[in-house]
Parts: sequence; C-alpha cells; structure tokens
Amino acid sequence: MIHLENKTVGNIVTENVNTAKVFQKYHIDFGFNGDIVLKKVCKKKKLDIAEVILELNGVNKNHFYLKDYNNWHLNLLITFLTDVHHLHKQDDLMLLKKLANQVKIKYGDTYHFINTVVNSVISIADDLLMKMNYEETVIYPHIKKLVAIRSKPKGTFPLHAVLSENATIIEKQRLIISEKFKVITKFTDNYHLPKDACKTYTLFYYKLKKFQFYLQEHNHIERNILLPKALELEKSLIYSA
Repeated sequence: MIHLENKTVGNIVTENVNTAKVFQKYHIDFGFNGDIVLKKVCKKKKLDIAEVILELNGVNKNHFYLKDYNNWHLNLLITFLTDVHHLHKQDDLMLLKKLANQVKIKYGDTYHFINTVVNSVISIADDLLMKMNYEETVIYPHIKKLVAIRSKPKGTFPLHAVLSENATIIEKQRLIISEKFKVITKFTDNYHLPKDACKTYTLFYYKLKKFQFYLQEHNHIERNILLPKALELEKSLIYSA
C-alpha cells in the first residue's frame, strides 16, 4: 500500500480496513462515495496528500479475519450485514430520532439549522429502513441463490439478472442517503457543538457522527466488496448457462 495516490478510497479500505480510521479523521467518505481517487479527494479538500498517504501507510498491516471482509464468503457477509449491522442500525435509528426531536424542541428556535438537521435525520432513518427491507427481501436472497447455483449442477434453478437489472436502484438509494448526510455535516459544521450544548445535544452529535461512520463501513462492505463479487458471479452464471 505504498503508491496510493491513484487508487480509489474504496479500494484502499478494501485492501486494509484499518485505513478507514484515517479517512474518518479527514472526513473522507469511503462508503457512500468510495470510487473517488485519493489524489482527487485530497485536492478537493485541500489536504496534503503526502501526509495522508504517510498516515495510510502507517496503519496496522495485519488483516484480522473478523475485519478482513474482502476474504469472507458471500453468505457470511450477508449474515453479518443483516444479523449485526441491520439489527444495530434499527436500534440506533430509534435512538437518533428520539434525540433529534428532543434537541429540536429545546434548540429549534435558537438555532434554526437544527430543524434542517433533524428533518434530515428522520428522512435518512425512513430511507434506511426501506433500503434494508429491499436488501433483505430482494438483493440478499438473490445473492444466496447465486451461491447455491454455483455449488450445484447447471439448470438446477431458474436464474434472472436481478443485480444487473437493479444496479441503478441500489446506487440511487445510496446516493440519496449520502446527499442527506452532506446536508447534516454542512449545517453542523462537521458536528461542531455550540457552547451552550446540553448533554442531550452532545449525545445527539456523538451518536450521529458515530452512526455516519458505521454506515460508511456498512456501505463499503456492500458497495466495494459484496455487490461487485455477486454481480461478477451473476454474470458468469448467466453467460455460462
């Protein structure tokens, strides 16, 4: 991982998930927009690319299996995303909506941008619940079917290009959520707390910032690892049939 300037941030994190913390430090989105090249995002954010690369090359090189998602079986990735990420996100979304409304009631008249932030949080929560349902009822079952077909004789199951046909929908869902988070980070100045912020306000920003990073990791696994591999498998099975 020495020459990184022409690699995408998504590929860098795929090669070593430990680099995600560096991108978090510099507010570089590796999950929603992981296809941007490192030198391009550094130029856009006016970052010293040499310093960023130095930090990226300085992270732990060990690929611990529990974080080495690129080497996981597709079915294991799906189980992890549904049984761990999706369940936790549902709980987190309930808490975020509760905190958001409490902050809006107390600070909405003082800081008018809070209304925009709260509305964005609620909208993201609704979008994510819809997205997770779509994944669990359409996308993930299809990927599991692809894996099953690969392990059994040809012609065992009827096969349709679900991923290819729905790639635009999947990406559109992701971009909509990404744009709403951009609104949040803009209006909160990257979660900068006002001086009179109470414990609830502080907790709201802390949880929201942590959730955004957690969601980036989730999207990284889906967008940069699971879906490309599943799409490649789908194409190979259809064209070899």
